[in-house]
Amino acid sequence: MEDEEILLRKDAVLKGSKSYFTGKPCLRGHIARRDTGSGSCRECKRLIISRWREGTREVVPFKTKETPTKDYLCNRFHYNECEGILFWKERGQEDFSDLKCHKAWNTRYSGNPAGSLHYANNYIEIRLDGKLYKAHRLAWKMVHGYDSLLMLDHINGITFDNRVDNLREATPQDNARNARGRNKYKGVVEEDRGFRGVYCIDDKSVHSEIYSSAKEAAQWYDKQVRLLYKDFAYLNFKENTNEF
Repeated sequence: MEDEEILLRKDAVLKGSKSYFTGKPCLRGHIARRDTGSGSCRECKRLIISRWREGTREVVPFKTKETPTKDYLCNRFHYNECEGILFWKERGQEDFSDLKCHKAWNTRYSGNPAGSLHYANNYIEIRLDGKLYKAHRLAWKMVHGYDSLLMLDHINGITFDNRVDNLREATPQDNARNARGRNKYKGVVEEDRGFRGVYCIDDKSVHSEIYSSAKEAAQWYDKQVRLLYKDFAYLNFKENTNEF
């Protein structure tokens, strides 16, 4: 790691790098590369996957911070379920040290959308009482009344679309299956002789024959995962489901 370039997450985003190295330990003490999108430690991820492979492969609860109670959130926000947006509600004077701060806060925030778009992963994040929360997890709590022990998947793949109908519980595997590919076509790798489709099932990679075009390999990938991953399959050609 001594020869690794020290890089901030923001700089990694600008460079288009999939990972970066800070030289600092993660919460578990690993000094390793981190994923640009999530900011998570790759060594932690490797150990989690290793334990899952060696164990019973049961669903492990998703580790996330506990959100405030549903009543408290409903007191702080109005959630427009159709638009997927949380709006700040007007606050009483008892929440502030003086009348000036009370008026200033309500003038600036009351009735306006809460949170901001994260520069790296395109999730809406909201700071509440000094803590940072993902907006979709707050919305889930306000609608369903509990913190999900699983990941919350955005069905259409748009991470800032927090409409209640666009959120569903998912295992890490299902969440990854519904994630967009980094290249033009998901599940396609380029080789010297052409293109192959590839997907993963039961922790094993399955490859197609060689195709002359990336589109053909992508069509093969869509045909396979539509049956295997079902509702969680991210398809390259969503509008043409009868293509096969």
